[in-house]
Amino acid sequence: MHKSAEPGLKAAIVFMLTTFLFSWALWAPLAIDALFETSTPRLPGQFFLASFGPLAGGIAASYYQGGKAGLASWARSIFRLRLNAQAFYLTGIMLAAYFVIAVVTTRIATGTFGPISHLGETNKLPGVPPVLVLLIWMLTFGMGEESGWRGWLYAFLITKYTPVLAAACVTAIWMVWHLPAFAFNENYREMGWGVVGWAISLFYGSVLLGWLFQKSGSIIPLILWHGAFDLITASDYLPEVVPMVISGIVILQGIYLARQQAAHRHPNANAGQMLCR
Repeated sequence: MHKSAEPGLKAAIVFMLTTFLFSWALWAPLAIDALFETSTPRLPGQFFLASFGPLAGGIAASYYQGGKAGLASWARSIFRLRLNAQAFYLTGIMLAAYFVIAVVTTRIATGTFGPISHLGETNKLPGVPPVLVLLIWMLTFGMGEESGWRGWLYAFLITKYTPVLAAACVTAIWMVWHLPAFAFNENYREMGWGVVGWAISLFYGSVLLGWLFQKSGSIIPLILWHGAFDLITASDYLPEVVPMVISGIVILQGIYLARQQAAHRHPNANAGQMLCR
């Protein structure tokens, strides 16, 4: 490995260590309680606080690379408000389409539009109005994850790999990050062989979000997308088929984008192969 690659690789290690330590430290008590039927002390909203692990990783890695100036530069670059208009419209169209598909799927599955009135309701936030639930999803798993996964890690990998390979690397790390949730999150615990479909949707979702990040140059559209996606798929009172259909649509989008990106080889695609080996 060339010496010039070492600082970037070390920063990536800082990112991953910080991300996992932050999130797993908060999720570990939830996993222990679920596995051993104990009752450890908890912070308010501990499940959601863990979502800021990737953000903490991005902060730590950026500071490691460039100190305060590097951190400020990174924050300005990923949170910039001057968005590509096309990316903004595409995000809006996608989210509107997901909502319409969720409504239609609910009607077909139940014979009524009634359950869609419970869109966004989740046992993780009992009694919280859907609008506030959406805001919470965007500010936690939306901003917390996307600032790190796409805003730092994908942005680092895309300088060395093709977009598809960069997305695959992010997906592998993203999947491992979720491991504690398989102990305490009912949706994950009941997944069974559905974990294969989950992994596929995570990969193609990573392709889609990576493409959107490159197109917009900001994580703001990704925050909106991630929050709205969670609002629909984590709704506890919609038919189970709804998140399956929405995830299927995301997979189809990712397949299309992956095929498009595969036709354009990145100039540095052969560099930095140590990171994903």
